[in-house]
Amino acid sequence: MKPIKLKVKSFLGFQSETIIDFTELYSDKIFLITGATGSGKTSIFDAITYALYGEGSGNERNKAKCYMSHLADKDDTMEVSLEFSVKGENYFVERFDSEYIPSRKKAKFYKEGKEEEAITRLGDILKEVEDVIGLNAEQFKKIVMLPQGEFKEFLSSSTKDKTEILKKLFATEIYEDLQRNIKVKNDKAKLDNQRLIERFRESLAEVGLYGEDIETGYESLKNLISKEEKLSKDINLKKTKLKTDLDNKKREKDKNIAFNKGLHEYLNIEKEYYDLLSKQEEIEIKDKNLKNIYKSRTILVYENRINEEKENLLEAKQKLSGLNKNIVDFLKIKEENEKKFVEYKNDYINLDVLKEKLRIKEDKKDRINLANELISRLNTTETRFKILNKSLLDLKEMEKEKEILKEKIIEARENSFAIKEKLRSIVEDIKENEKTLKTLREIFALIDETQKNKEERALKSKTIEILRREIKLAEDNLKLENEKRKGNYALILKNDLKEGDPCLVCGSKEHPGISLKKEDFSDDLIEKLEETISIKSKELNDLENAFNILVFKGETTLKEIDKLKKEYKIDFKDQDQLTKIGEGYAKENKSLTSEKDAILQSEEKNNNFLKESTKKLTELSEKLEKREEIEREHKESNIEIIQLKQSIKSLKLKDEDLEKGKEIEGKIESLKDKINKTTLNYDKGLKIKDENIEKHSTLNTKKSNLSELLSSLKEKIAAFERAFEDKLKKESLDLSSYNLYKKEVGKIEVLENEISSFNKDLNTSYGMYSHLKDDYKGKEAIDLTEIEKNITELSILLEKKEEEAKKIEYNLRTYKNTEKRVKDLEKNYKDKREELKILEDLYNTSSVGLTFETFVQSYHFEGILERANIRLSKMTKGRYSLRRRTEGESRSKKIGLDIDIFDEYSGRERDVLSLSGGESFKASLALALGLSEFIESASGNVNLDTIFIDEGFGSLDEESLDSALECLLELNLSGRIVGIISHVAELKERIPKKIEVKSVPGEGSEIKIN
Repeated sequence: MKPIKLKVKSFLGFQSETIIDFTELYSDKIFLITGATGSGKTSIFDAITYALYGEGSGNERNKAKCYMSHLADKDDTMEVSLEFSVKGENYFVERFDSEYIPSRKKAKFYKEGKEEEAITRLGDILKEVEDVIGLNAEQFKKIVMLPQGEFKEFLSSSTKDKTEILKKLFATEIYEDLQRNIKVKNDKAKLDNQRLIERFRESLAEVGLYGEDIETGYESLKNLISKEEKLSKDINLKKTKLKTDLDNKKREKDKNIAFNKGLHEYLNIEKEYYDLLSKQEEIEIKDKNLKNIYKSRTILVYENRINEEKENLLEAKQKLSGLNKNIVDFLKIKEENEKKFVEYKNDYINLDVLKEKLRIKEDKKDRINLANELISRLNTTETRFKILNKSLLDLKEMEKEKEILKEKIIEARENSFAIKEKLRSIVEDIKENEKTLKTLREIFALIDETQKNKEERALKSKTIEILRREIKLAEDNLKLENEKRKGNYALILKNDLKEGDPCLVCGSKEHPGISLKKEDFSDDLIEKLEETISIKSKELNDLENAFNILVFKGETTLKEIDKLKKEYKIDFKDQDQLTKIGEGYAKENKSLTSEKDAILQSEEKNNNFLKESTKKLTELSEKLEKREEIEREHKESNIEIIQLKQSIKSLKLKDEDLEKGKEIEGKIESLKDKINKTTLNYDKGLKIKDENIEKHSTLNTKKSNLSELLSSLKEKIAAFERAFEDKLKKESLDLSSYNLYKKEVGKIEVLENEISSFNKDLNTSYGMYSHLKDDYKGKEAIDLTEIEKNITELSILLEKKEEEAKKIEYNLRTYKNTEKRVKDLEKNYKDKREELKILEDLYNTSSVGLTFETFVQSYHFEGILERANIRLSKMTKGRYSLRRRTEGESRSKKIGLDIDIFDEYSGRERDVLSLSGGESFKASLALALGLSEFIESASGNVNLDTIFIDEGFGSLDEESLDSALECLLELNLSGRIVGIISHVAELKERIPKKIEVKSVPGEGSEIKIN
């Protein structure tokens, strides 16, 4: 990542818009950011980190809740934007925020040339920045942006802290997750393996095989299946023979049942046939009558036509009578219409006279309307003229008001500046007081700590004295018991001696009679006393160590109190006096805060006045801008009034004419109605005249047609009557027989169906009777009792065999299902056994030795030290190198990340904390550069074009400064840009490219690029 251009506004010390073009500094590959303390140097690094990640460059600075400039107004918006490049591609990130208006908090990120695709969600921007740069905020601040006082942290931090740092930098928690997952999988695999064995045994137990091993149980099950298959084969053979015998008996039974059924059917058909023969004569009579009904039906057609034509004749006579009446009525109406038409025609001839009257009235009406319109416009224009007059007068007053308002705004702005200056002074006083109060609270806490330390030391001192007495008493008792035991040993030896035998102690064969007294002692008591002395001695040692630590802490605390008293020039004798001093500062702070609140209220009131006055001034200016337009409208309105008055005069109308406008309008409407009515009546009369002529002709035509129809119908009726008589003679029927049979015409279909059905039933019955007569005539039904008994006996035997077969088949199916399940379980067990072996090996390796995460962190740490030592060796001319502390660690505990420094001069290792300030800075810088280079080499997607270092060079002597600069210049040779923040004078001389930062009172920080 290489910054190109940074823009800040209302951010920390930078109130006004400030742009830093880094490309002007890149020619020498190294540049310096310099300026007085508090000028805003570190704010540049903060701005770069804030633009990328939305937070400051250091952990302490990042605790700030808002980065808004203290000089910003409530309406100001903080803005930070950065253009940077990664691998030749340019990117832009912009962030906006406001302490008082949360809605202004927004951001966007986009690639050069693709602003329309900009990302605006804060979470998505952070993810995109991390993807593009290849580093998260924590990594960026450890390897690119080395904050003030924090890059030494990695050198001196504990193993635990380094572990957390490396975990964040290299995301090694995945290896911790891997180890945890392996344990979970190993435990699960063991459980699964046990469950498979249990399920295998349960499956075999279901088929009566108990206690079988998973390795041999499958063969036992196969033997069981083989036996059951043999039983199944035998039972199926017996079942087949019984089924064959049963089928033969059933076929014999079915044959006998079929004969009995045929015999029964023959007897029924024989009865049905003779019943039909008895009805044959009756059916022949019905057939003869049916033929006469057919003849009557043909004659009935002529009779129906005669009746139809007679009805038509009657209808035609009625129509002719009605038509004659209609003609008489029509002629009367026609005569009346002709009289009305003569009147309409006379009115139509006088129509031109009415039209001329209408034209004269309408002309006068138009002149009156025009006059009224002009008068209305005149009234409107005169009203507008008066309003414009008033507006011009108001504008003159506004001009005066504007000038007065301008003077007040200038005065308010001067007042605003004075208020801000006073507020800044009070805020600084409050901060100074709060700083002193914080120190007083620290001293108070230290005094409390000292008091507690004294009390704890007194308590521990008493406990130590008690323990010493208890140990002394136990030691005295132990000495006494040991002496008793020694005395008893001598008595035992004396009693065992015999005259002439050498003494086991002195070798003498003479044993004078020394008097020894036996004393009781207890081995258990001795052992208990020894244990008590050991435990109490350990307790005493721990307490003395703790006591010494308390003494050291107490002395350190007192030194810290003296240091704070001298540093802040606070003089007090005891806590009460310190409390009074604190209360004095608190009271003063409260007073200052009240004064600050009053000034803030005054500032708010002044700001509101400025806001309202500025708004009002803008409104007045906008209104005054319309003055020329109003004057122009005023002049135009005056001219229009004169012109309208002249136009009204030219119409030559009297006042009474204007008042009679509505009366004339009524007369015009009356004339229009009369003209329209006359025209409509004339047109209507012409139309009715034409319609009457046409209707008269139509009525005459209808009358003629009806007369012709009457003659035609009379002739048709006579013809059909002659045809009816001829048909009766032809069918040999008299009129009375015809009238009798024609009543039965509706029953023809019923008679046809009855005769046809009878003939069909008779023929069918005779055919079946003839077919069955030879097989069944004179024979009797067969008895089925014996054969049914045989079938029942065979069915019972077959059912028993089928039950046995079903049982064997069920067992066989159960065994085979179990066989499949057991086979799968056995295969699954063998597969899982291999997987379990691998998991156990992995788990045992990680649980006994190094964890995966620790191994990976150790690998990374060694790589960082290796690269750091190259830099440190050059900076210290080969004297120092960093080494990982391994002394006294077992294989399972080689997880420490503590660092020792190896000194070539002494040939020994020592703790890095023993380094001087300058040496510590060089070691920290080397470690930071080593960390940066290792991450760049280890991660393909991280491209470290730039590194920034904040302060620390002030602790170096001239020679050390040269070697440190030489290392940084070596980074230049690889193309990397180095940015340094420092106020060290030697660096200003040696680094030509620099950004000079200075703080201007009341305006904030400013920069100058050299």
